[in-house]
Amino acid sequence: MFDAAPVALYGGADVPLCAIRGFQPRAVAVGISVVTSAGMELYTSGDLAAEVRPVQVRGFPAVVALPTRFTGYCSVIVDVAPGQLLDVQFRDGGRNPPISRDQLCRDAEQVAEIAMGTLIASR
Repeated sequence: MFDAAPVALYGGADVPLCAIRGFQPRAVAVGISVVTSAGMELYTSGDLAAEVRPVQVRGFPAVVALPTRFTGYCSVIVDVAPGQLLDVQFRDGGRNPPISRDQLCRDAEQVAEIAMGTLIASR
């Protein structure tokens, strides 16, 4: 599914989102957004209700963001340019047993690596 909708976190700007869901071998959903209305400082300022851990994705600075209020997903945010970022969300699809947050974050990092590889190759 491809869509664009206003996102409050990103200043209410319309943000394109590509999302996919799968059920085998486990139920998961992945969303990838290319954000041009906010930069990495949104995640590194300490103002969000999330645990943030720095990482690198294909040589770009990034963070793994775990929301403190919602436990069923993990985001990887990649700083692609000043005021621009790639937002990858990987979430549990709702089956039992639930997927651990550690696994969700590993999967989010893997998807971010693949998405950045595609962006780099399309330059």
